[in-house]
Amino acid sequence: MSASIQIIQYNDLPKQVHFEIENGPIEHLGRYYWVMTATKEFTKFQCLIKLITFITLTIFTLGSAMYFVTYLWHEGRVGNVKIKKYVDDESIPEKKRLLAEIKDDWINIIYASKEMHRDKDVMLAAIKKCQGAFEWAEEELKTDKEFLLLAIQINDLVMPMLTDDQQNDREFVLKAVKLNGLAIRFLDKKYGNDREIMEEAIKQNSVTIIYASDELQNELYPIYFPE
Repeated sequence: MSASIQIIQYNDLPKQVHFEIENGPIEHLGRYYWVMTATKEFTKFQCLIKLITFITLTIFTLGSAMYFVTYLWHEGRVGNVKIKKYVDDESIPEKKRLLAEIKDDWINIIYASKEMHRDKDVMLAAIKKCQGAFEWAEEELKTDKEFLLLAIQINDLVMPMLTDDQQNDREFVLKAVKLNGLAIRFLDKKYGNDREIMEEAIKQNSVTIIYASDELQNELYPIYFPE
């Protein structure tokens, strides 16, 4: 058995205090009391078990860390972004190679030629993975309404990347929300009062009713969410 000492300030004690003591007296030392209590020692077997547990956890932690570092090194990753050029195999057409690499990581689009940045299939494949790929599209695609609608259909996050003129084009917006209702959330609040546009957005995705004006919500709720 071994002993430990607990120091308790006198002012913190209630007027009547009862101490349970396994081993040792209570003595008054000025403004303090001290209590000696018995504590149980670990057996040799318990110490051995704790040591084995500590060593096992340490080995497991180091092993996991080494595996992770090896994985990063092998895959050539920096953070969560894989930086890797598409396969340099001239026997395979550039478009086919690039589509394969984009499927693995959209960021490979930055290594592509301008010709590929003008290719709708390639750019849509990258945009499907991340809306950021839209920035790499050539200007002729960024003004192509057909391409823009396809891009919004697969990724509504493209909508806020369009120009103000494009976002204010009611006819274009109407076509866009028919393909992806969630695109409405990035548009001017004026569309929240446009019944036709809001109804098309709700038909495509019912959650978009929250973007309608309060007045329009009161009208549309009974229609699309009958009790």
